[in-house]
Amino acid sequence: MKFHKGGAIGICCLIIPFFLISSNPQKKIALKDIYKTGMIEFIPVMKITRESVPADITFKQMFSMCQINHRLYVLDPLCSNIKIFTTDGHFLKAFAKKGSSESELNAPNCMNVIDGQLVVWENGNRRFSIFNTDGAFKHTLQPFKKGFVENFGSLGNGNLVIERTSYGSVGDDVYKSVLIELYSKNFQLIKVLYQKQLINFRIFRAPGKDPVYLTLPFQPEVSWHILAGNNGKNSNKLVIGCSDAYSIDIIDTGTGITRTFTHPYSPVKVNEADRNQYFNFFMRSDEEGNYIQGSDRFTIDNTTFPEYKPVFKWLTTDYEGTILVFTFTGSDNGKNRYNATEFDVFDSDGQFINHVKIAHDAEIPSLRLFSEKDHIFWGHSAENVMPRGLTKYTVN
Repeated sequence: MKFHKGGAIGICCLIIPFFLISSNPQKKIALKDIYKTGMIEFIPVMKITRESVPADITFKQMFSMCQINHRLYVLDPLCSNIKIFTTDGHFLKAFAKKGSSESELNAPNCMNVIDGQLVVWENGNRRFSIFNTDGAFKHTLQPFKKGFVENFGSLGNGNLVIERTSYGSVGDDVYKSVLIELYSKNFQLIKVLYQKQLINFRIFRAPGKDPVYLTLPFQPEVSWHILAGNNGKNSNKLVIGCSDAYSIDIIDTGTGITRTFTHPYSPVKVNEADRNQYFNFFMRSDEEGNYIQGSDRFTIDNTTFPEYKPVFKWLTTDYEGTILVFTFTGSDNGKNRYNATEFDVFDSDGQFINHVKIAHDAEIPSLRLFSEKDHIFWGHSAENVMPRGLTKYTVN
């Protein structure tokens, strides 16, 4: 069997907030007050790109980013290493390399900060590798026999939330099972918080040939984030939703769902511009191993699109505990599905605040939007293929 997905490069984006001081230099503008105006402006002030590292350092892809104190840690899965920058974009060093030995990484997929240490999940080695803030290797953990880790984070009480996925098939449909679980800080399972099954691929079978797996575009996805508390630190609550419906759960990891909220929306049709953008975004290799932009004829002829896009692209929370839901709109036609020009805002109890547009029709990456103290936004731009820029924004 073989997968035929046009050599798609995974799109991931990661953002963290930074806010301007108001006309009163002693007082910052509250995020909610900006949202209530219905308009927000993201102003780029610094960018990290391939040119930000020395010529002898390979920089292929920016997949995930963490900040510890005044350092940025950028995961480069294609180089199987992590690059360290200062918060003003100065390159410090890179650590780790591809392999299966201790301190080496194989297909690293995501990372986060746990107890002041950098924790990286590797799909290739099926383990967590732990490093200190200088990049020195500490140890590994292999708590799972099955499934892949897609995302994880630390709650205010020190417990962990881990999203795992596994795959199966029913007939010619390949489904992804999404499992979001609660673990103790030493990675012992406490309970399942959320689970969902989604169709991701369709199998094409022809006599005498291996089955071909094609991605089903614009399928719903599960999105979640840990809510911030009053002090800006992580609480023990999550916000979770699946984009097959505008229905979002607020979950207390100790007691369960505390509220489910909904919001009206207008379905957005998939049009020809969306289909063209989808095919043109892929990269594939020819018989000589050279990369070619765009899908092959088989993929174009056999890919099935839904009539409508999912309800939203992604949801996240900011430093104040406000919930941001990046919805699909008619202005998105033919554009990168993970870039956003507007979003819905709810308070930490799910009460609607406002629909906010980004000034000047600017697009920002909406995938994996994170917020932390001092309101610094970082966004991984997604210009077709690797590498992607890491941009710092102020917000007006």
